[in-house]
Amino acid sequence: MPKGSLARLRGEAPTPGAELRFAAVGPLTSAAAGGLFTGLALWLDALHASVLVVEAVAWLAAINVVPAVFNALPAAPLDGGRLLRAFLWHRTGDPVRATRGAAAAGRALGWFMILSSFAVMLFGGDLSGLWPALIGWFLIATAPAEERQAQLRRVLHEMPVNRVMTRAPVTVPVMVSVAGFLAEGPFGRYRHSAFPVLAPDGSTVGLVTVAVVNRVPFHARSTTLIGDVMRPLSDVTTAGPDDLVVDLLPRLEVSRGRRALVLDDGHLIGIVSLADISRALSWLTPATRPRT
Repeated sequence: MPKGSLARLRGEAPTPGAELRFAAVGPLTSAAAGGLFTGLALWLDALHASVLVVEAVAWLAAINVVPAVFNALPAAPLDGGRLLRAFLWHRTGDPVRATRGAAAAGRALGWFMILSSFAVMLFGGDLSGLWPALIGWFLIATAPAEERQAQLRRVLHEMPVNRVMTRAPVTVPVMVSVAGFLAEGPFGRYRHSAFPVLAPDGSTVGLVTVAVVNRVPFHARSTTLIGDVMRPLSDVTTAGPDDLVVDLLPRLEVSRGRRALVLDDGHLIGIVSLADISRALSWLTPATRPRT
């Protein structure tokens, strides 16, 4: 499961109304800008301004209005497709079914653009139809991705962190030297690339990665402790075992190392990364994909 698929999940709207508002912003903003420049062009023309100035303002109006109209078409992944999805979601109550409808509309629009463009090039000899064909191919290629994202969101909707985390991760004592740590990896005890760091009393105090340890100069490794190079717990992303994966994902995406320590009442019980979530989804998605 590509990590990029996980990254895009944070764009999910919680309700059809929120989806409608999010999707309407882009087309409305472009349309408003286009209307403003259109009015300015007419006003300048009425004042008999320079033809060059009027045409420049009219061009600014066109480059805002045309994308706004195209982007408002009810086909995924355009903003109009999100508007259609919001409508279908409101009617059916099922966001996945609504996404399928918007994606189907995207594929239909894509094929229409490709076929009509090739017809123009074949019978009219106009090669400018190549651009609409390329846009149509883009719509056809991206519409299925919208469906996959909706299915992933359904899988993750009620999944707690404790289902995907790596339990009882290997830890590193805060007082061990960098040289002692490196002597036990990668064929000894330390076989991973990131390790929670524990204080002598067993409490979690930070996280250390092999990449950070390797940056310690060779001559200083015997005198440098893991506690000197680790990231303190205050700078590490943490989660509870009952937190939802879909809520943790946005924090993982912006965190250093893309990892989170899972703490239960302050005690370390696991570690979770984007790779863990991808691995779980690679098993769960085929089994939970809605039948068509």
